[in-house]
Formats: sequence, C-alpha cells, structure tokens
Amino acid sequence: MLDKLVRTQCYGLSTRLLSVTSNPLNALYFCCAGLRVDNDGNEIDGKVIVLSTKSSEVRFFDADTVSCIAKLALMAESEKDALDTSMEAGAFNGTDECKKLLHFIRSEKPHLVSEVPVAP
Repeated sequence: MLDKLVRTQCYGLSTRLLSVTSNPLNALYFCCAGLRVDNDGNEIDGKVIVLSTKSSEVRFFDADTVSCIAKLALMAESEKDALDTSMEAGAFNGTDECKKLLHFIRSEKPHLVSEVPVAP
C-alpha cells in the first residue's frame, strides 16, 4: 500500500504522504521544483522542515509496522475508533475491527500472525 502511494507521488500525483529524505538537497529541490499558487493566484513558498529522531525508531517502507499503520487508512473512522489497544491481546485479536485490519494487512503481508506467543 505504502509502496503504491510512494510511486504515485514520485510521478507527481497528489497523495496524503509527507515526503521525507535524509538528503537536504533533495528536499530543497522538491519543495521548489513546481510552481504552486493559492486560490487568489499568489505563489506559495515551499518549505523544508528538519526533523530529528532516534535511529532505533526509524522504520523502513517494507517493515511490518509500516504496513499495519498504512492499512488503517482503509478502515472507516468508526472502526479505527473501536480499536482499543488497552485490551488484553487475545480479546483485542477477537474483535471484528481487528479481524478486518488483519485481513487488510495480510493482503500485503500474508506471513503476519495475530497470535501472541506464550512464554514457556
């Protein structure tokens, strides 16, 4: 899902994605590459915003965590609101909303399991 959105954005189509890069020159190019105007015809300035995060918190586009979060976009707002992560894992996995989310995730990541391993 995320890969499709990234590809469409690379071809100039509008997406809900925020472009992120570790190269500030790439960021500068893309924020200035196209002329953008507001409803009154005034030119809109591009912006480069520098964010900092711990390396241990970085996830790549093909990570399971990224797939799980990206698939939330396919669910209705009411379904997302019903996902209660404070529930015990077995109960959470049994909810209809979780089952629907797992269905979406497994379309991209069929190896993903919903069972929580039990410690010996």
